[in-house]
Amino acid sequence: MLLISEVIFLVSKNIFTAIFCFAFGCLLVHTFIIFYGAPVLDYIWETALCALHLTTLGILPLICIFGMDTEKYAQLLSFELDLQTFQNLKLTIGFYSTFIGAWLGAIPIPLDWDRIWQKWPIPIVVGGYVGYASSIIVLLFIYLKNAFKWKSIFIFV
Repeated sequence: MLLISEVIFLVSKNIFTAIFCFAFGCLLVHTFIIFYGAPVLDYIWETALCALHLTTLGILPLICIFGMDTEKYAQLLSFELDLQTFQNLKLTIGFYSTFIGAWLGAIPIPLDWDRIWQKWPIPIVVGGYVGYASSIIVLLFIYLKNAFKWKSIFIFV
């Protein structure tokens, strides 16, 4: 039987690990955003907040489930993660759709429309949220298809 002090130690250790992984993920996403062409010094706070949003959507669920298991992250990035379990499928689709949505969200930035929503990093963040929302919709259809054993993803076909 665990004492309360041991439980508090284990919980605080896990929280510290999660905070460390989240901060490292933010730094990593921030670096990748700069590598993809973001201004380095002009909009540093905006880029950091964009990295915070994308890390919260795409990486925080991975941290909560995988922790510091680097083998799972390597499997995720090399497309070798077992997708037969719904949890791994949800994490994989959520991760990739967030960052693909953010990448596609950068398309309207160079268009010279001078709209307020084209300013850095609004399209990137909106693209990340749209990508994550689309992953939830896709996962809902996959879940419903498996739950009701539909032969097609289309209900009326």
